[in-house]
Amino acid sequence: MSMTSATEIEKSSRDTSVSSSSAASCVPSVPIATTAQERPKIEMKITETSAKIDVTPAWFDPVSLPKPNQIRFPPDYDKTSATDFRKVNCLATYRSMTKEKSLDFINHPFQGTVDDTETLVVVLDQLIDQLGIGLSFSKSQFNYNDSDYRTACGIGDLGSIHSIITSGDNIKTAKFQFHFDLNYHDIASNLKDFILRFINAIANVIKCDPQFIRVFAIENVTPKNNNISVNFGITTRSETETNSLAKQLQDKVSTQSIREQEAADVLRHIIPDRYEYTLEPVLVHLQLQKSDFEPKYNIDYKEGHPLEDRRGGRPYYLPISWYRHALKVEDKYPQDKLWLGMKNTAGEWSVAYHGTHNSAAKGITQDGLLYSKSKKDAYKRGAIQIVGSKADVKGIYLATHCEGGAAKYAPSFPVKNDNGKMTKYKMVFQCRVEPGKYTEHVGPAVDVGKALRVFDEKAIRPYGILLKEEKVASDDGILS
Repeated sequence: MSMTSATEIEKSSRDTSVSSSSAASCVPSVPIATTAQERPKIEMKITETSAKIDVTPAWFDPVSLPKPNQIRFPPDYDKTSATDFRKVNCLATYRSMTKEKSLDFINHPFQGTVDDTETLVVVLDQLIDQLGIGLSFSKSQFNYNDSDYRTACGIGDLGSIHSIITSGDNIKTAKFQFHFDLNYHDIASNLKDFILRFINAIANVIKCDPQFIRVFAIENVTPKNNNISVNFGITTRSETETNSLAKQLQDKVSTQSIREQEAADVLRHIIPDRYEYTLEPVLVHLQLQKSDFEPKYNIDYKEGHPLEDRRGGRPYYLPISWYRHALKVEDKYPQDKLWLGMKNTAGEWSVAYHGTHNSAAKGITQDGLLYSKSKKDAYKRGAIQIVGSKADVKGIYLATHCEGGAAKYAPSFPVKNDNGKMTKYKMVFQCRVEPGKYTEHVGPAVDVGKALRVFDEKAIRPYGILLKEEKVASDDGILS
């Protein structure tokens, strides 16, 4: 088949030459500042000596897990199995959001097939769990243009999934541990009030949005309960800004004057010190919204499809033998109408693929997509030689090819359907990449094609998630 035929095939699935401005305008952005009425949501697990705390923004509205008496469990459900428990809870919450299927898993069983959106959700849940992040669902709608703001508040979305997989290197949290001369049992009786006052006090000192400050834990650190530690973090849209605010705070709390200046609030109890901080990604949730997926644009890239086309002035190598679950992205970037075009014209972004490293959670967060096993960010020096200092950042790597490229780094995720059949799937993200925001490299990182080192996180936009059933050799040696 010709390259023109390839374009026709994709046009039958997604025509992006016309974008609905009315649809885009109805998608609200997240708030940019916190008002007195927009208090963060605080969940706590309190013991006699410590409290583990989850602070999320006021606009974070996850769909609640249905009660067990609302769910009709599948016949093979094993209530002692953590895997079964997690899968059913995930799917029940997802169905509560979409209303497309009932919570009766007997009359509406989970199919677990490559073309089922529910399979994709279960695989995403496993990936996110490996990264130590919770998966949640929302009936709200939000733009992916807000992804960096939401991620700074601890809430990732599919617009920032590539950053989450590569450990969120461009959105890091400055983590502190402050000590106070306060009695743990005294504040534990009204802990939410203390946390709110603490967040507002820190925001006032460094003049930042309170939603960028999250408390993680409060602990009693002395036997007589008269000294506590507060573990918290500051996160903004950029590491540079986060570092600047953290250093400001570090300077201000290093002297006794902080107690005098903040005499009317909780900081009057701080024990002055030169508190050190660490920079690391701290996400709490990946939130899926109902409008994330657009099944009518799904594609089964079967054998017989054309192998190559062009997008954004570059070759587009189709992911043959993979199934594409399309993301609904036309209205998620309302200021840009051309990036997802398929006419190979100016303004289009090219196609590349993004996978996850084939290891457990630590490996994924440390190694990311295509980093060399022996050397992190292997092509950084070469990238700087090509485009200069703008490439002097932690690169995010994509591949021009799915097979032999990104798929090389895709782990297997086991999925059991409601008939008890177990299937393993691999997952790769199909993305558009903005021209001029990456360098190209050949070498051992990919077996086929090139590795693209992207130096601007916003230059990557996932628009599809690819699934492939992993072929497993049976006892007779035949692949099944």
